Amino acid sequence: MTSTQVDITARLAELAHTHDQLTTALATVTERLDQVKEEIRTITGGDGAHLLPDGHKITVTPTRRFNETRAREVLSPDLVAAITEVKSTVSAMLAKRVLSGADYEACQTVAGKPRVTISVENGGE
Repeated sequence: MTSTQVDITARLAELAHTHDQLTTALATVTERLDQVKEEIRTITGGDGAHLLPDGHKITVTPTRRFNETRAREVLSPDLVAAITEVKSTVSAMLAKRVLSGADYEACQTVAGKPRVTISVENGGE
C-alpha cells in the first residue's frame, strides 16, 4: 500500500470508529428522551399545554389518525362518496382535501402515545 492509501485507510477507520461512538451515543440520548417524554405524559395525564416560568412550553396532545370505519359512521353518504377512491376505499389523503376541519376531525380516532412538544416561548432561555 502506498502512504496515501494507508492515510485513507487510517482516516476511514477513524471515521468508522467515530460513527460507532455517535451511533451508541444517539441510541442512549434517544432512549433518555423517550423516558423524559413518557414521564411528561404521566405527569400531565397525556393532554394539555403547560407554560413554565423559564419560558419552556410543554404541549401534550393525543395522537390522532384518520379512521375509515369512523368516517363511514359519522359522515353523510355524499361525503363518504366524495372521499372514496376507485377501489371503494375511503382515502385519508382525499378526505383531508375535501372535508371541513370538523368533519375530518370527527373521522379520527386516538392512536398510540400522546405527542409531547417542548418549545421555548419568546423571552425564555
